[in-house]
Amino acid sequence: MNDAIQMYFRNLESDDRQLQYEAYQHILSLTEKEVDWAYEVWDQLIKDLDDKDNQKDRERRNFSLI
Repeated sequence: MNDAIQMYFRNLESDDRQLQYEAYQHILSLTEKEVDWAYEVWDQLIKDLDDKDNQKDRERRNFSLI
């Protein structure tokens, strides 16, 4: 996984909702095709499904639908 993708995932944790949204949109656009880094983030995505932060939970559920 390259540095830009890692940055997008870090930005999902930001307090800035606009930065989160932009990162989320970038990741979604990347996952329109098969990606070679899915398993690098899979465990964290599954863990975040149980997160108490509803926004984070909603975002991760959308990733699981891809």
